[in-house]
Amino acid sequence: MGEILVSEGRQILAQAVVGSLIAAIFLRISAKIIVKESPTYGTAYLCSFLTVIINGFLGLGAGMIAGSMEASDQSITALSLGMIPVSLLIAGGIVSKYLSVPYTKGLLIVLLQVAMTLLVIGIPVVLYIALAN
Repeated sequence: MGEILVSEGRQILAQAVVGSLIAAIFLRISAKIIVKESPTYGTAYLCSFLTVIINGFLGLGAGMIAGSMEASDQSITALSLGMIPVSLLIAGGIVSKYLSVPYTKGLLIVLLQVAMTLLVIGIPVVLYIALAN
């Protein structure tokens, strides 16, 4: 069990370090659109990094609880889907704090960031996978 936790923790940390490099760019653009002011890259990176770390370990904890209860695949899928709004709310709070904007603006920035990420990265990746098969 301990080895799995260390492995998952390392994976979350790697995702935070690398993924935040790109997420920070989208966060800066989103903030510029929503609040007409772009944070520094360092601030945007910090927001993205903290969001991935907090949500990653929250998800790991939820997964451990589900696993210890021997939950069905459907229950685990429902738990994963239920974590999406929780993750967005947490990200909105982090952005709100570090960009010194109202929570609603922070949430809007995060939602736009997610939409841009899906458009620029998600859809092309899904299309590539679909066409490769």
